[in-house]
Amino acid sequence: MKTVKIINPVQAGFYYENGLKPLDIYFSRGKWVWEFDKDESNPLFTRWLNNENKMKY
Repeated sequence: MKTVKIINPVQAGFYYENGLKPLDIYFSRGKWVWEFDKDESNPLFTRWLNNENKMKY
C-alpha cells in the first residue's frame, strides 16, 4: 500500500472531516505527521487543490 504524509493540520483535518481516517499519526522532526492511504486520499486531494476545502463548522 502506498501512503502519503501530510504535515498541514488543516489539510489532515479536512481529510478526517470527510471520512478518511489516518493510518498513523506521529511526531517527526518537530512536526506532526498524518499518514493516509494514497489511493483513498486522492479524491480529497483533488478537492483540496481545487479549493473545495471549506470546513463544515
